Amino acid sequence: MTIHSTGQYSVAVYLQREELAEDGGAVPEPDSEWTRKLALSVMDELGIHSKGKLEIEAFAGQGGLMLFAALHPEDQWETAFFTFDSLEAVITLAQALKKSPPAKTKLTYIENRYVLTLCSPPDESVRQCLIASDFGNRLYRLPLYDRFLCEHGKTVLADHAVQQLLKVI
Repeated sequence: MTIHSTGQYSVAVYLQREELAEDGGAVPEPDSEWTRKLALSVMDELGIHSKGKLEIEAFAGQGGLMLFAALHPEDQWETAFFTFDSLEAVITLAQALKKSPPAKTKLTYIENRYVLTLCSPPDESVRQCLIASDFGNRLYRLPLYDRFLCEHGKTVLADHAVQQLLKVI
């Protein structure tokens, strides 16, 4: 069995047909209980928290089984990205979020636009994203997009961007 961690909450597992012979020889159905148990077992072995929604993709073939598993923890915060043409638009959003600002925000400048990263608990994220979409355009990107912004953009406000903007205005 070959195991690779593909992210904080995801793994890829490859089992050759010979390894499957130990469990009866047949390649299991991709959506079987066996693949679910295998994914949870591997995640536990790697120290990945195993409470939350488990998403599995498995591909069975002549050579064995390739399994990809991703866990979406119940307590995982949601990350959203919004673009703005001007700093004034970001400030206007900050004023709209004044009563309940997002816990974690970051402002980056890249490609002649501002990108605001919002990171909030799931129960607050929906409301904050609805408000933010009135002022900017949402970018549907994976949370890893933040690393891209760090590498290629210029950080304007690294921590608590919304709160910092509220202090200035």
